Amino acid sequence: MHLSQLRQISSAVSNSRLVYSTAVKKPTLLDSFAEQLTNPKKLKNYIEKARKVSDKNIDETDKFFINALESEGLHVFLFKKLPNESKKAFLQRLELAGDVDVFIQSRTKSLDSAMKKAEKNIGKIKDYFIEVVDDKTQELSDEAHALFNEFTSDKRTYQKFIDRINDMLGYRFILNKETKGNESVLEKIFNAISRKQKSSEIVFDTIESYYGNGVKPYSNEQIVKKYFGDDVIFGEKLKPAGYTRINSDAHIKKINADVQFGGFHTSVWGDVEHILYDLRQGKKLDLSHYDDEQKKIAFSVIREYKKLLKNDDLNSKYSGYLTKVWNSARKAEQQQSKLVLPPLPEGISPILNAENLLKLYSPV
Repeated sequence: MHLSQLRQISSAVSNSRLVYSTAVKKPTLLDSFAEQLTNPKKLKNYIEKARKVSDKNIDETDKFFINALESEGLHVFLFKKLPNESKKAFLQRLELAGDVDVFIQSRTKSLDSAMKKAEKNIGKIKDYFIEVVDDKTQELSDEAHALFNEFTSDKRTYQKFIDRINDMLGYRFILNKETKGNESVLEKIFNAISRKQKSSEIVFDTIESYYGNGVKPYSNEQIVKKYFGDDVIFGEKLKPAGYTRINSDAHIKKINADVQFGGFHTSVWGDVEHILYDLRQGKKLDLSHYDDEQKKIAFSVIREYKKLLKNDDLNSKYSGYLTKVWNSARKAEQQQSKLVLPPLPEGISPILNAENLLKLYSPV
């Protein structure tokens, strides 16, 4: 919906029925709201400020998590480059890390990604604004009315767009081991976080356990409630594609955070397979984190996968293959054994083989 269309319906806003007659064109609050929604420069500046707040807190939060997990006797490695550290130096540091129990990854959402998320929310709000009643009269839906009130109740409009970006801050806890001794590494992590979450301003709203068919989920409701109490909303869901991980929505120092827990093999495969997921979703691909050799592989994968998606029979076979890879990754974690990949179905290009896709993995 364009700004001109929003202006045409601006007089729909009132405190009663919110009805628009084509004969009335008096500017209202919706008009100024539309102006705000179409000011990308202002929104960009506001998001950049939010990112700076996130960046300011992230180092402190990294240290908190490392100290908390080490107090449980876990050997932790922060899985990201240090400022001004080269990729080569990072990999050398990783080699010297020794026997790691848990890898921690942290990041602040990029400006481009945050902008896309905010613009998506703007699009949703615009779509909700008008519900056609008949050819001559239009009326705002109840949801549109609620959204309008939310976003125009005060002058903090842009803050509300930030509040709707649920992953401004991101953390992943990657288990390099399922157990240490006879104890669950994941439960040690849960215990470490839960013991200090109040003092560190960490609040979990929802924790969802996803798992593939025939594999063991990382956790269950009983364990989650044991450490985080009854206030957290727990859910679990079988994912036919094999995706196995714990995803959670949290607040870290009042910043919306996406916090994930999973194993090493599934985390690596999830990172690698994401290029296929983005292609299926029609998303614009970001290949900037690949080196030159990986970019060559990525271009060939993109070409072959696009061709495969046009063939229903091969696409179905390949989808089943990807599910088997997910399940193999999870089973290798449970058994603490080497990953054994399934054979590629006949008729599918070897370029789409999991062995080739895994060449796209980069830890930084």
